[in-house]
Amino acid sequence: MSLCPVKRWIGDDILRKRLAAEALVFLTQDEELEDVPADLRSQVIISHLLQHLPIRERVEIWFAALEKLVERRPPERLFEVLPSGELVAWEVIEPGRRLRGSI
Repeated sequence: MSLCPVKRWIGDDILRKRLAAEALVFLTQDEELEDVPADLRSQVIISHLLQHLPIRERVEIWFAALEKLVERRPPERLFEVLPSGELVAWEVIEPGRRLRGSI
């Protein structure tokens, strides 16, 4: 599993191909990635932290979520960081997804 920065301007098609081909952890606030396929090699974390939180606070919460992910190595491909800071996993089923619960 690799943590990999992605340039903001990268196209969705290129990003999706990379997420399918490589074992990455991708942290985003873009809900367009909620429809990841069940066989995705990467793990996608969608952040739902409020924008009015100071950036330092958001970064601390994101790093805590990443640490939890690395420590527990869950098999799921799709996760959310809730406004409370809780990291939850989604089970991706074709077609759709189902909430698995806290990590």
